[in-house]
Amino acid sequence: MRMRTLSFFVAVLTGLLTAATSVAATPEILSEGWRFQAGSVPGAEDPAHDDTGWRELRLPHDWAIEGPFQASADGGTGKLPWKGEGWYRREFELSPSDGGRRVYFDFDGVMAFPKVYINGELAGEWDYGYNSFRVDATDYVTWGEKNMIAVHVDTRRWGSRWYPGAGIYRKVGMTVTGDVHLGHWGIQVVAVPADEGASRATVKTFVENHEDGPVDVTVRHEIVDPAGQSVATGQQTIRLRAGHGASGELELDVPDALLWDVDHPHLYTLNTTVVRGDEILDTKATRFGFRTFKFTANDGFHLNGRRVQLYGVNNHHDLGPLGGAFNRRAAQRQLEIMKEMGVNALRTAHNPPAPEVLDLCDEMGILVWDEVFDKYARTAGRPDLEPPLEEFARRQIEATIRRDFNHPSIVVWSTGNEVWIEEEREGISPERVEMMADMVRELDLSRPVAQAGHIPPSVDGKNWAALDLMG
Repeated sequence: MRMRTLSFFVAVLTGLLTAATSVAATPEILSEGWRFQAGSVPGAEDPAHDDTGWRELRLPHDWAIEGPFQASADGGTGKLPWKGEGWYRREFELSPSDGGRRVYFDFDGVMAFPKVYINGELAGEWDYGYNSFRVDATDYVTWGEKNMIAVHVDTRRWGSRWYPGAGIYRKVGMTVTGDVHLGHWGIQVVAVPADEGASRATVKTFVENHEDGPVDVTVRHEIVDPAGQSVATGQQTIRLRAGHGASGELELDVPDALLWDVDHPHLYTLNTTVVRGDEILDTKATRFGFRTFKFTANDGFHLNGRRVQLYGVNNHHDLGPLGGAFNRRAAQRQLEIMKEMGVNALRTAHNPPAPEVLDLCDEMGILVWDEVFDKYARTAGRPDLEPPLEEFARRQIEATIRRDFNHPSIVVWSTGNEVWIEEEREGISPERVEMMADMVRELDLSRPVAQAGHIPPSVDGKNWAALDLMG
């Protein structure tokens, strides 16, 4: 399957005014103003299509939770009408004064197989209902006029062993930015506390240049402690070739750093600004935390030098009778109830969660096992084993890890859950497990790689040899 003009999701703060007058613009969250129609609607991508009879609603939205229940449907997925098609449409305007800038749409999650049309043209699509993705709409928009975004959602090929919901069930944002900006999920922070002296935060920054000529930019970083005080600053120059991006790496020392812990989840903020001369090009705030951890063979899990017993739960992404449409307060309430029960660890069963769930775990001191897939075929969006597993897995693993990299709560990356030993269905094998573990390690060496298993005979010294942990 050939993906079109897609990169991954990032909420970018941007500005193109001079430093003296610049005000960074936050992404516009597109909650209101959508129209929805269930079923197949030929021509719905056309801006001229008459949608006056469609239902008006706000996102996030799950069309299936409203029912009606279907007695003959699978009980494992709630006997609700989540299988089908649906269309979402929304008008948006772009100021003529911003003409020539770049326009991105960021989707936190769409169930499933979304195709995104801008002014009637297919601008991008995605093939996994649980991952975030970005659509570059720059070549399809018009400035100073009304534009139309239309999203086709189709769950008929999706497979699930629990209630998945249906529709644009997480938030959507629109970002308008200049030709030089922070890359998609372009900031990574590895924060290592020191026993004595200053702790160190190593910051890797990726900047994109969509201009026709080379550009030199200065990237400025400031670390702010949990009390709001500036504790470290630094800057570096990055040279960008025409039409290319480039990375820079900078180390910042933080004296007397407070540790992120399950009892005291101290969070720092990295404020990043990209400038060219006196012109502010882009800004972004990134939360992170200082902590050490390790999994030991004989003494379990250690956090910041002491043993911590993990009391964990597996929790699916839906919100019970509220359905799949994400609601931050509902997710927070779930985690609060779990903490009252003594829970200190969450496994995102069995897929990347809404990014707000990880924000909450950072804030509440809950450790996270971040999982990418439930099996590799039907329940991963590959009922016909297409696209090829290596291509598909690399794209989804990269989306998960790049999006979630900076959350101090995450202590495990998991590449699968309950994958059967079935060669004809592309189940587990030493080669496949190693392939995906290597994909993770190309992106992050600071956390272990795991899988969750349920077949005792598979623990034969071969299938899981490439992993750091086995669940």
